[in-house]
Order: sequence, then C-alpha cells, then structure tokens
Amino acid sequence: MLTPLSAQQLLSFCQSITPLPTFHIYPKVASTNTIAKALARSQATHGTVVLAEEQEAGEGRHRRSFHSPPGGVYLSVVLHPSELFRAVPSLLTVHACVTVADAIRDICGIEVGIKWVNDLLLEGRKVCGISCDTAIDPDTGKLSWAVLGIGINVATPESSFPPELRLLATSLDPQGIASIDRNRLIAQILRGLLAPTPLTAREELLRRYREALVVLQQRLLVQEGEHSYQATALDINREGNLIVRREDGTLVTLIAGEISTRPLTDFR
Repeated sequence: MLTPLSAQQLLSFCQSITPLPTFHIYPKVASTNTIAKALARSQATHGTVVLAEEQEAGEGRHRRSFHSPPGGVYLSVVLHPSELFRAVPSLLTVHACVTVADAIRDICGIEVGIKWVNDLLLEGRKVCGISCDTAIDPDTGKLSWAVLGIGINVATPESSFPPELRLLATSLDPQGIASIDRNRLIAQILRGLLAPTPLTAREELLRRYREALVVLQQRLLVQEGEHSYQATALDINREGNLIVRREDGTLVTLIAGEISTRPLTDFR
C-alpha cells in the first residue's frame, strides 16, 4: 500500500535537518518545478520543498515532459547552494544523483545505477529523472539559487506508462506490494541535499558518482543538437562532464547532449 504524503510525517523524519524544510504539498499540479522556481524568485528559503501526488506537465531535463501519474515522488526543492556548488555548479546534478541513489538504497533496499548525466536506472530502465535550474547573482557571477526537480517512479504500474515508455521506464515497486514509505524516502533525500557541502568534498563526490555510472567503458550513441556519432565512454572529469572516445580516436568532453546505450548490433 502506497503511503500518502504527509507534512506531519515529513517534519518528524526531518528533525535532524537544520533549518527544518518548509513543505508545500498538492494533490495535483502542472509542475512542481514551476511552483518552486516562482518561490525561489520570491526569496524562498533554503529547503523550501514542493511536492505533488501527480503532475500534469512534469518537467525533465531540457524542459522535456516527465510522465508523472499517481504512485511516484514528484519533488522540487529550492537550494541556496553550498560552497562547492557555487564554485562548480555542474556538480549540483552529480550530488543530486548520488544522494537520491543512496536514499533509494538506504530506505528501499534497492541498488540503482546512474546514467550520465541525470537519470537513475533499475535493471537498465529509467526509474528516476533529475533536473536542475539555476539563477546567477549578477553582482558575484555565482549561483544565487537552484531548484532541483526529482521524479521517482515508486509504485507506478507498468500499465500507467505510455506504450512507448514501457520498455524504457520502470518503478521501484511496480506491483505495489513493498509498502515503500515515500515520506521516509523524501526525508532521506532532503537530508543529503540540504547538508552543507564544502570544497573538500569534491573528490569523494566524484568518486561515488563514477562508481555508480553504468555507462563507463560502454559504446554509446551521442546526440549533440542535430549531430550524432558513436563513441566509447571513458571517464568523467572534475566537473562531472563525460569524456568519450570517438571511433576515429578523438577524445571529446561532453558538457551537455544526450547519450544512449544500445547493443553493439544496433550501431551496425
């Protein structure tokens, strides 16, 4: 049975977080990201959280739609980034991926992998997507605020996915038999996201992200705008960007773009 979202339960699980998060919980919204960004522009505090049971126009990376029926965790959180992320904004998504993967393991007992740059996979299928929107302080040139959007398929039945997604997406508990406590899962995610992250945490964060990546040493199809090419994923750099080797031996560092992993026969 899916546990309902509860501000009272969330606050009780978040007692170790300082300051306590502020929760805005809705039965249905167009997008939690849209609400969270509006709150951030209105000087919302660090740890302002927007949650919904369902989204009608959920946002993924590059404003793509994120399928958001009942049975998931749809969460957007306003951050006033720590020292590390003000210095290296690209690591905020890295941090979010590691934090959510750890929370799923700790609360649900399920190991997930990371597909660069911001998807979590369970048995090769997407179970979570993460987006990051930021605003730059014009005086300092550094991050003023960020909104992390996190969508997790917790107990979404396979039949709830559109036909074109059923081979690509899955849920932590598609049969709805594990009784995953979404409030505990959300609190565990917030515990990681809202903790101060000093500059000295950089190498450990990158190590954990690298270890969870499922694409390293795999052949990929890289899509950059209208251009695509085949490559092999080699490593990440200190900004969390993916280093790939093209078929002609050229090394390329991907800052943005899309990658897909396919059986080798699909590339022939």
